[in-house]
Amino acid sequence: SSDLALDRGNLKPDLMMEASLTMAKLYYVEGNYMEAINIYSSLRLDEMPLVATPPYKLRMLAEAFSTKGLCLEKLPFYSPANNSNVDRDQEIITCKIVRAH
Repeated sequence: SSDLALDRGNLKPDLMMEASLTMAKLYYVEGNYMEAINIYSSLRLDEMPLVATPPYKLRMLAEAFSTKGLCLEKLPFYSPANNSNVDRDQEIITCKIVRAH
């Protein structure tokens, strides 16, 4: 599992987050959308502070929201990641709005 590989070292929280975002992007590229969504969910993207965040990290977060939205669009409606179609659609819209800002 990717979590085990990332947990082997004693990465600082910021580096762990960046490594996790990179793994999620890799899962997206591989077409493993559910694994990418699981990583994004564990990182709690919606709760990350954006004030006084370095520009490179803002770019990473914007890309993460964009990729998360793309993953949600690719997942079938019956996926366990989606509580309901309305919630899923709202989350996709939120990801696109956050990415646009």
